[in-house]
Amino acid sequence: YSGHEPFGVSGFVPGGMVGFLEGWKMEIPDECIAAADFYLSCINAYYFRKMFIDKRYFTACKEGTFKSTGGMSDFRTIETEKADLMLLRESFGQVIVMKKPNPLRKLQHQYEHTLNLPF
Repeated sequence: YSGHEPFGVSGFVPGGMVGFLEGWKMEIPDECIAAADFYLSCINAYYFRKMFIDKRYFTACKEGTFKSTGGMSDFRTIETEKADLMLLRESFGQVIVMKKPNPLRKLQHQYEHTLNLPF
C-alpha cells in the first residue's frame, strides 16, 4: 500500500474483492472456470474503461492458489488454467500476458497469466 496512491481507477481486482453497483448486467461465460476475476476486470475495462479500486486493503492466500482449501481451489486444475487462459486470450487478446518468473517468485505452472490494460 502506498499512502500516495490509496485508490486506483484501472487494473485487476481479485474475485473475492469485487463488488458491483445495482444494475450491473455483465455475465461470466459458463466455460470460465477459475478466472472469473480476470474476465470481469477485462470486460469492465472494455465497456467502462475504469473501476474504483481501493488499494488500502490487501488479502493474501496463505497457502497459494493450488494448495488452499475452499473457494475456487476446489475447481482449479492445470487443465482449467489452460482452458481459462485460452478463453481469456480469445476474448481479450494481448491484454492477457504470460507471467515470467523472477528472483523472488517461481511460476507455479506454465499457464500463469496477468492483466496488462493499455490505459
